[in-house]
Amino acid sequence: MCRYRYTLDELPAMLDKLKKKSELFREWAEAVQNALDPDTPKTCDLDGLRAHLRRAHELKMHKTELVRALETAIEDAEKCASVIQQLDLNKMRTRTRHHDPKYRLTIHELTLFAAEIDGLACVLPEDRLRNLKTERRSCSARNLDEVDATTVRELEEVVELGSRLCIVLPQLSGAQGRLAQARWLAEVRTLREDCAALTPPVLDRLLRDADNVLPHRRVEQERAALYKLRGL
Repeated sequence: MCRYRYTLDELPAMLDKLKKKSELFREWAEAVQNALDPDTPKTCDLDGLRAHLRRAHELKMHKTELVRALETAIEDAEKCASVIQQLDLNKMRTRTRHHDPKYRLTIHELTLFAAEIDGLACVLPEDRLRNLKTERRSCSARNLDEVDATTVRELEEVVELGSRLCIVLPQLSGAQGRLAQARWLAEVRTLREDCAALTPPVLDRLLRDADNVLPHRRVEQERAALYKLRGL
């Protein structure tokens, strides 16, 4: 039986090497734990998670629980990234390029998918999808009693985004109707601030425009007030 013996001069170098390797393991584990911690703000992307896994292989780490958790996180992120690519969510229709959307999704379905993405251990390039989560709040919960230029601008941004996405959003027509209501109410409110601007021709135009706006309690109230001003 062969026995390997080391001199006292060799031991410090061996201990230093072991210490450095242990430090590499510790740094790797700390970085991965932070990436997988749901309470830690996500800064790592999918390539970053893959780099952590490659590093584990370089360090010749065993199939520990942390390594398996990292592999699962990568698999989940890859699935979501694949869906984003299939939905063309990071491509946009332009006014000069015709594109027929391949998918018909509701805002609820997109919101559920966005929630799944929020649960990933990394960030994905899906900002446009995340922005769509606000559409229901902007178009349904928006209080038309307090409509102003900000309301109109936010609705315009939502409609523009929905119109340019390469997917079909059934709720888009509702957003467009809400935008028409907000624009009409904002114009009436602006003109009311200058009574001299409410001439008979202007009143007639506002009343005609109201016929093309979806019914709403606030719209009907303003329409009735305009009729009264017109003397009809």
